[in-house]
Amino acid sequence: MTNNKNRRIKIREAVPNDAEETAPLILNAFDTERELLGKNHEERIKTLKKLFKKTKNRVTYQDTYIAEINNETAGVLISFQGDKLSQKNRYTFLHLILTKNPIQLIRTIYIYLKQISQMASFEETKKDEMYIACLSVHPKHRRKGIAEKLLKHHEKTAKQKGYKKSSLCVHGKNHPAINLYHKKGYKEKNKIQADGIKIIKMTKNIKNQ
Repeated sequence: MTNNKNRRIKIREAVPNDAEETAPLILNAFDTERELLGKNHEERIKTLKKLFKKTKNRVTYQDTYIAEINNETAGVLISFQGDKLSQKNRYTFLHLILTKNPIQLIRTIYIYLKQISQMASFEETKKDEMYIACLSVHPKHRRKGIAEKLLKHHEKTAKQKGYKKSSLCVHGKNHPAINLYHKKGYKEKNKIQADGIKIIKMTKNIKNQ
């Protein structure tokens, strides 16, 4: 049964027009980033759509892959080289402040500086790692092997680019995701508490996979 489901899953590169369907999935996977994107759900979705259509930031369509079942968006993967993280953080912040009014701008800068302070001792990823910035599956399509398919696609792409390690960060209470990553060979590397949320970094050696 699982094999039949996997055969219907198609992985493709994202395009800017995917913003409408991918933004809610990306937001579902975010933890500490939510507050930075906006004060409420509507504002956060609007911000994500804008970021997705732009380039070089953390959620750009350029680093995104879409999992489809019968031409319907079922999952999303955002991954990029670890040595690009600092640049992507800068571009993300730049895009954020350029879209805010004066009051929103002050709030955004305050939250950004607070998060930088909290995450200062936490190494999100390393230069020699291919980093998963987001892996999210639509609730309607869970338990269909989509997360596994996206994870496999990420690791294959990483090896093609010459990377020997894969890394990701996951919410400490997201036990289904943590169990999946453990099952696929990921090991807990580091932990941090940010805004009351435990974030776990996990890594995997993919050299011989």
